[in-house]
Formats: sequence, C-alpha cells, structure tokens
Amino acid sequence: MFNQEKNRDFSGVEDHTIYGLFRAILLETLLVFLAASLILGLAWEAGFFWPGLVVATAVWLTVSPAIEFVTYRHWRRG
Repeated sequence: MFNQEKNRDFSGVEDHTIYGLFRAILLETLLVFLAASLILGLAWEAGFFWPGLVVATAVWLTVSPAIEFVTYRHWRRG
C-alpha cells in the first residue's frame, strides 16, 4: 500500500514518453544554443569575433549531441 501511495505522489516527475524525450532534447538544444550565443556575444564585444565564432561553433557541435545522447540513453533505461 505504501508503494502505491508513493508512486501516485511522484507520478509525472519523469516523462518517459516520446513527447517527453522530444521536449527534453528541444529544451537542452535551446539552452546550448543560448550558451553558444553568449560566448559569441562576449567575444564579439571583446573584439574577438572569429575566435568567438570558432568556440561557439565547437560548443554547439560537441555539447549539444553529447547531451542528447545522454538524454536518449537515460530515456531508454526508463
């Protein structure tokens, strides 16, 4: 009986549907984009546009897929 109450209280904490996975990946991609934009903006203001663009692109191309891979792996384990 305690397990039923526990499951009922915490249902919906993690969404293990394909919609939940899509929402998590979209949110994480947006946050990585904002971080890369912040890096580019700070580099631009400091006068280092090209190095900032390279670093922002590297962040976008490496961090975003890594987070998506971990999210998908966590979702698959359920």
